[in-house]
Amino acid sequence: MATLGPEIVAQVVATCQTNAGEIAAALGRTFDDQFSVATDQIRIESREAGTDDFRHSGLVWLFKIGGTALLAFLPESSDMLPEWCGTPDQTGKNKLLTLAAEFGLMLLPDEWMPEDNNAEWVKSFDESLQRGAAATDAAVVSLTLVAGKKQSKLWLVWPARQPDNVFVPEPAPSQEVETAQAETAQAQTAQREAPAAVNPSNWHVASELSYESLEDGLRLLPQFTRSLLKVKVPVTVTLATSKRPVRHILEIVPGAILQFDKSCEEPLNVEVGNQTIAQGEAVKVGDMFGLRVTSIVLPDERFLAVRGKSS
Repeated sequence: MATLGPEIVAQVVATCQTNAGEIAAALGRTFDDQFSVATDQIRIESREAGTDDFRHSGLVWLFKIGGTALLAFLPESSDMLPEWCGTPDQTGKNKLLTLAAEFGLMLLPDEWMPEDNNAEWVKSFDESLQRGAAATDAAVVSLTLVAGKKQSKLWLVWPARQPDNVFVPEPAPSQEVETAQAETAQAQTAQREAPAAVNPSNWHVASELSYESLEDGLRLLPQFTRSLLKVKVPVTVTLATSKRPVRHILEIVPGAILQFDKSCEEPLNVEVGNQTIAQGEAVKVGDMFGLRVTSIVLPDERFLAVRGKSS
């Protein structure tokens, strides 16, 4: 795929004008407010036009395409962002990533669908642009957002030629954490090898490694365990299932209607490896089909009888 360039600026403007209503609706679902996009104020800007906003902190959405990226920025000074956006919990992070997936389909032309997207809070958008190697002559487009009496610009800037550097990397674990991890591993080894000799005074080490978010917890896992999280597995959304005799299958022709026992209002199943992991409801994401997860399905518990040797 070709890399992003300023030459598609007119296409981006046209796409944003066409999808203005859906952009506003996606913002409203994420931030629990009523938004609108002033279609007559979607404009091609210069880099200097956003100087005041770019110095501020705020939310950045990143859309990676062919080794480059388009960045979308909504400044904190707009007063349109809820307080939780600065330090989102796992639910908040999921909301922002869902919005990023929707934005990827709404802000860019169909032939420029993102290969990957992300969303994070930054202290200075200008610094993020510098880390991402966005040229001074990069394309800049602004969308005017309106929420009640509040008004702000959503800025689109591209290309960022080093997208992996846009967000500040997580700091390396401190020496104290590394030491605590080592002590925990030693205590666990000692417990396995000599359960009766374990000193209960060492048990406090594990409790000191509590974490506030999922990402913090994942960083405490061994390297080989974290590598398993990169394995790609097929995810299937099942609308409905039914069994039919082969003779009925052979009678299926274009225009035929297959009837299922499942109601249209029932949730859809999300399956990974033939195992149902969640349920959700169908949603429209631009011109694409999506699924909003409403509940997580825990795996079936399995109990095996432990039988000793007969005397």
